[in-house]
Amino acid sequence: NSTVRNVLSIAFTPQGDLITGDSDGFLTVWSVDSEGDYYVLKQFKGHDGGVSALYLLSEGTLLSGGEKDRRVVAWDCDEDFDAILETQLPEASGGVRTVTPQRPGMNDANIYVGTIKNMILEGSLQRRFNQ
Repeated sequence: NSTVRNVLSIAFTPQGDLITGDSDGFLTVWSVDSEGDYYVLKQFKGHDGGVSALYLLSEGTLLSGGEKDRRVVAWDCDEDFDAILETQLPEASGGVRTVTPQRPGMNDANIYVGTIKNMILEGSLQRRFNQ
């Protein structure tokens, strides 16, 4: 009895592998073989509920956002996708809809999060988010 998972978000690693976030909270890293066919390189549970946002920072850190668990997690793409840091948005803000850095390529850790309750929060994984 298999469950249908819907892809909610995508990103690419610097090596060209495809990362998908799905409706069951899984992140899947897909690679391409010599014949051009995709295969699963790694799959892991990243969130409780859907992974609504993925964003790859320039230094190789992947940000993922959870729609149900309200978490933003940083994953190390160079170290087998180990979790580096995470934070949870306030309950009043709702779940994550989208994530983006303030200045792509600057690595200043300042990110913006759009939520399912139509809020835009500013902050970082090291400190709280503000509306």
